[in-house]
Amino acid sequence: MYNLKPHLDYCFIKPIKNQDLLEARKEQPNVGIVKYTNNTLEALGITPGTLITFTPNSEFEFIIEGERLYCMKLNDIALTHEYQGNEKENNPSWAKSN
Repeated sequence: MYNLKPHLDYCFIKPIKNQDLLEARKEQPNVGIVKYTNNTLEALGITPGTLITFTPNSEFEFIIEGERLYCMKLNDIALTHEYQGNEKENNPSWAKSN
């Protein structure tokens, strides 16, 4: 990654908190907010801050600058969503560095 832009066909996604009170998961499965993109995604209109759905088991977890992010290939992005504004990032305290 150079200047916080992934190389090749990868991107980084922030997981979001699950808002379903009846579900035990802390994160909404297979949904996130684009954090770091590349030129290919930007040409498609997918910029940082875009809410997306990605394919199951396509993400690899990384800690970058004290933030837990998922790394995945561009072709693992299945849908883009209208950003509602009430989505909250799920960044657990153990991911933050002192």
